[in-house]
Amino acid sequence: FKGVLSTLISSDLVPPALQPLLDQIGPYIPYIISNYYGCGGETDPFFNAINSVLSNPLVQPFLNNPSLLESTLGNSELIAASLPALYRSVITDNPPMYDWLVTLPGQCIVDQGYFQPVLVTLTQGTPFTTVAENSPKIIDDYYNTGCTTEQILAY
Repeated sequence: FKGVLSTLISSDLVPPALQPLLDQIGPYIPYIISNYYGCGGETDPFFNAINSVLSNPLVQPFLNNPSLLESTLGNSELIAASLPALYRSVITDNPPMYDWLVTLPGQCIVDQGYFQPVLVTLTQGTPFTTVAENSPKIIDDYYNTGCTTEQILAY
């Protein structure tokens, strides 16, 4: 699997701007997938969610033209303006993704230990690094106080 993942990351399917980041988090991905299944995750809902995002009309232009994604990532005003509509289209108003996230065994997956290093890598150099570093405790505290995934998705 790791060889296939490395080949995919360095292929033309992945925008060049994302390849270094995926190279950094790539070693954790097989473990996160294993933990997903170990925590009761299921294949069909996962792929239904992914396919619903890949076929989303707001996501399609970026998939069809990777250079558009690269140029957009550098435009913080455009990202800030479009993020609410994108979130609504991809998550809130997208039953396959929303339903998968609601049933995702997030606390269990995070407790296995491989998710936090990926978050730290993704947030390096941003104000969110401290949140990423403390994500296992934050997530445990969130769920242990009775909060639900539906509440965080609505936020």
